[in-house]
Amino acid sequence: MTARRSGIGGASNGAAMPPERTERRRRERIDSTIRSTVRLADLEEQLLTRARIVDISDLGVRVLLRRRLPIGARVLVDMECDLPLRVHLGYDAHSLVVDGPMHTHVVRIAGTVRRMERRGRLYDVGIEFCEDTTRFEELQVLQFYVDHLREQDGWV
Repeated sequence: MTARRSGIGGASNGAAMPPERTERRRRERIDSTIRSTVRLADLEEQLLTRARIVDISDLGVRVLLRRRLPIGARVLVDMECDLPLRVHLGYDAHSLVVDGPMHTHVVRIAGTVRRMERRGRLYDVGIEFCEDTTRFEELQVLQFYVDHLREQDGWV
């Protein structure tokens, strides 16, 4: 009778280990938890699924979904972004600006599915933003939100 090793604790059972994932993002990731919905952009009867954004950058997001999306699919991501109201204390451009109460913006960003991996019961999906098919105002709110998360991360 031969003993088999379980592979727990770094011991190898002879099976090849998967290669280390390399970082392919061009911008810094910001860890966050944002409620969102993802829908396929090409369908009139849109396939809608709830998602949780686990990190975000200037150029894309990583979301956890219950449904599988094909790589290369065009999607619309509706994100709930909690942003502070900016209050200007004065009339000129050099007046003091303070953050007021938080309010929620729902931002719709178009994107393309770049990668998808199964993680237990969920799918880990990487979506790259498509600036050409997203309204300029939505991109401005998204950029303001990403900057807000960076500032908030710096204070922690």
